[in-house]
This record gives sequence, structure tokens and C-alpha cells, in this order.
Amino acid sequence: MSSPDAGTQTRADVADFEREPLWRRIDDRRDRFESRGGSLAPWPANRTVLYWWRRRTARAWWEDVTPSALTYGDGGDSRVTEFVAAVRAAADATPPADPDNLSGMAIDFDHYLWRCRSIRQVTVSSSADPARQLTAHCLAEQAASPHQVAAELEEVWLRDLRYQHWEAHLLQITPTSVGLHVATMNSQGGYYITASIITRWSGSAIAPAGAAPPVRTWRSG
Repeated sequence: MSSPDAGTQTRADVADFEREPLWRRIDDRRDRFESRGGSLAPWPANRTVLYWWRRRTARAWWEDVTPSALTYGDGGDSRVTEFVAAVRAAADATPPADPDNLSGMAIDFDHYLWRCRSIRQVTVSSSADPARQLTAHCLAEQAASPHQVAAELEEVWLRDLRYQHWEAHLLQITPTSVGLHVATMNSQGGYYITASIITRWSGSAIAPAGAAPPVRTWRSG
């Protein structure tokens, strides 16, 4: 602030400002920021709720979201029903991940899915919807079969991405797409994350050579 009398500058006293209880300094050890210009979490329509001095309520903006139903098609398939029941049980016991933890998992998805030899493009997006917090859209190599893609996705999920405490996943394979729907919990009473990994081939409806008929499996660990 400039002084008209002395022509000098003085720093404003931080005690003059009321700091919100949820505000804290950036910590490089725990904070991650959006990379590649993508959004790791949805931005609220009213951007002023992000200002630390203008928090509207004690609740964070991402908590005021109505979750959607967990739907994966084939409502009569018992394996789908079991997967949905397992995810709902986890959601009843723990809250969904907050944006900090979700952004870390989004970065891991982007990193490890690129390691699949049958995948040549990955785009990860986040949502405040607890039923599907992350969605990864992948493009497969033309020569890769659906079963090869499914095996690699399942391996990277179980080996590199899931939390060790608990996980459940539903694998859906068709001649033109592979969907891996997952949920994982970091600890008892911690938080859970839900995600879908959707893989297709060049936007084409023609299946690669050796495509197998649809297979659907479910596992909870």
C-alpha cells in the first residue's frame, strides 16, 4: 500500500483480514495441480466459492452433489448386481475421496494406463459424482484384441492403481469395447474412489481381428 505522505510502501497487516478455517498454504508434498490443461475436478458454476475469503457455508462446494445411480447395464446379470452392492456397501461405510486425493488418483491413472502396451491414447476426467469419480477414455492399438486389452487393464488396476485395503471391479468385454468399472477404499473408515476405464478402437464399430464374444466378470477383494 502506498503512503501519499512518505511515498513509501508498507505491507498490509494479515491480521486485518479474516481467514477462513479451511484455508491453508500450498504444500508441495500433498498438493497436485492440473496438468496438460485438463480438469482433474469439476469447477463450480459460481467461482467465488473458491475464494478463501468468501466461503459460503461450512461445507465444501464438492460435497453438495447429488450422486447418480450406479448403473452398468445388464440389470439382470447377478455379477453386475453383486458389484453394485459391493460398491454401495463401501459408500455406506466411508465418504468419497475429496478433490486432493482424487487428483492424485487421476494422475496415477494417466501414468499407469499409458504403460499398457495395447493402449495408445488416454484421457482422464474427474467428476464430483461419488458414483463415478474418475473416467478414463482409452484408445486401443488396432492389432490388440478385446481380451488382450482387458487382461492388461485388469493387471494394471490390481498391481498399480487399487488401494490394498479393498477393491471391487467389473470387467465388461464386447467385440468393440472394453469397460473396467472399479472401486477401491484406502483404509477402514477412510475414503473410497469409483472409476470407469472405457477402451475403444479408433472410434470404429468394426472389431479387430480375433475379437471374442461378450464376457462379463466380477471380482471383489
